[in-house]
Amino acid sequence: MIDPADAPVSANSEYPTLVVGHRDLDDGVCAVAVEGEVDLASAPALKSGLSELPSGFDRFIIDLSGVPHMDSTGLGVLVGFRRRLPDPKQVALAAPQDNVRAVFELTGLEFPIFDTVDAAAEHFARVAARESQPALSADSAMVIGLVSTALPFADSRLAEAERWLRVLRLHGEAGRALTALGLSEAALPDVEQPPAPAIRAAVCGPDPIAAVIDYAKLAAAERSSTTVGTADLLRGVLHVYGTDFEWVLRARGSDAAEVIEQLDRPVLAA
Repeated sequence: MIDPADAPVSANSEYPTLVVGHRDLDDGVCAVAVEGEVDLASAPALKSGLSELPSGFDRFIIDLSGVPHMDSTGLGVLVGFRRRLPDPKQVALAAPQDNVRAVFELTGLEFPIFDTVDAAAEHFARVAARESQPALSADSAMVIGLVSTALPFADSRLAEAERWLRVLRLHGEAGRALTALGLSEAALPDVEQPPAPAIRAAVCGPDPIAAVIDYAKLAAAERSSTTVGTADLLRGVLHVYGTDFEWVLRARGSDAAEVIEQLDRPVLAA
């Protein structure tokens, strides 16, 4: 049996009842509108329309709102189109009618399906934003791994802030800056505790590690870096933990202003 996805195509469609159009949504996203029934007879026209899309696009939204019926041959064309792309996640489906959606669900084909073209476009925008963000450096990944192990044993945000400092003190640019200020990774000295609400019995709000990473990525992007260094993580900790981290620093004879000043100093070549 010939796979419709591999059937020969013709520039002049013999199936005028099936219309394939497209529009540029910017940022490399193409919305492909399909109008008409897709079956054994019209599947070659669908393949023709997809194969003749102009170059320059790297993500495709197949708008099926105008397709009242699609059988397995139509699915084969879409699967074949997806196979020709470097990444299968570059194709999303939008607004399929209930019976067409049911065909995809019954076959188990893992196409991302969205209610509207706009929703699919927003999905691709989020993916592009994630892909463009700086990645963690080796030192930063080590810090996150160690902190992820240590934080569950902390009973307050203050205790979490202390663990961040003790780990950062040992790694990368953050370690060099904290060492230059004479900050030790040892446990906090036995000094007067800060007043409420700096100490909390339990951590609340969003995942603090994720919040630190998110801020660190913004800091790295602002300096046009492709990687997130430990100095970026330290800036993230300063931002997320605020007065709690400030108290940890003051207990060791420093403060946030001194840390920022040290981080901003140029690194002298050896």
